[in-house]
Amino acid sequence: MKKSPDNSLTKISAEQLRLIVENANEAILVLQNNALVYFNPKTVEIIGCFAEKLKNTPFTEFIHPDDKPLVMEHFKKHLEGKDAPSIYSFRLIKNNGEITWIQANTVAIQWNGQPATLSLTTEITLHKLTERILKESEDKYKKIVEIAQDAIVIHSDGVVVYVNPAAVKMFGAKSALDLIGKPAMEFVSPDNRATTMQRTRDLLSGKKIKYPIEDTYLRFNGSPATVEVSSSVLLYNDRPAVQVIIRDNRYPRLYRRGSLHNSSCACPVSSLPCIST
Repeated sequence: MKKSPDNSLTKISAEQLRLIVENANEAILVLQNNALVYFNPKTVEIIGCFAEKLKNTPFTEFIHPDDKPLVMEHFKKHLEGKDAPSIYSFRLIKNNGEITWIQANTVAIQWNGQPATLSLTTEITLHKLTERILKESEDKYKKIVEIAQDAIVIHSDGVVVYVNPAAVKMFGAKSALDLIGKPAMEFVSPDNRATTMQRTRDLLSGKKIKYPIEDTYLRFNGSPATVEVSSSVLLYNDRPAVQVIIRDNRYPRLYRRGSLHNSSCACPVSSLPCIST
């Protein structure tokens, strides 16, 4: 006789379930009428106060004032069965006054016969800090790129996805929209396309290439331009891409040592994470 599948979840006892909840690495809490009617030890650890105080203090007292209206609106909608985000982030004020970010995953439940919300929350302060640092870093490098004298082009999957103002000027286009979305090889001289495509494949595969390299590009009107290029691999919108720094040889080769070609800042746009080659 064929045995029915073993559903191990049905075999978990109340005591085993309690041990799982009590030792969870997430704060698990039940909110009812703005009071914490249940919380596990991780909740006490995150907020940093005695359990007795958590029981006797309205939960809103621990929510950052700027986040309080939105958080309570989410709780209210969950209780009323209306559409509301199940996962969202907000700030808590710890017992010592320190502010911490948490991410909550919330659902509506019945607790002792009354409507309540169950939330599994994770502390994400470090994640938020990292996010802010990356954003500030990206903004800083974008400003550098926007005022750079060298043309900078990024292409992904063979298509141009970013150009700076210097690139628009060098290619003789009216705006960045004239270049973005076009095949990158369309701007390379037909005589050099095969070599450039192979070099791009080598670059993406991790091979080391000595830069700068002289190449011939085509301006928007089809006229040729002899240029020096340096390329590196980066992630652009979470996809592998190639950043190309282009110097038009019509102009004097000034400040060669300080140029972007030799800069330690190899990935000025969407610079993190980056793989320099």
